[in-house]
Amino acid sequence: MAIRKRKINIESKEIPDFDNMMNDVEIEVEEQQAENGLIKHVPELKQLSEDIDKATNTFINA
Repeated sequence: MAIRKRKINIESKEIPDFDNMMNDVEIEVEEQQAENGLIKHVPELKQLSEDIDKATNTFINA
């Protein structure tokens, strides 16, 4: 019985470590997806910025 108790204790200590590792992986994946989403939209944001600058200059010159 002592061996079985010890095995259960070892397993219970390993589970939080695994959960922590999985949480870290999930966070890393979410961060990577968010970063990829931002990178994907950079050209659109640059174009929008240029369009705003043109509109502002047109308004000032009018």
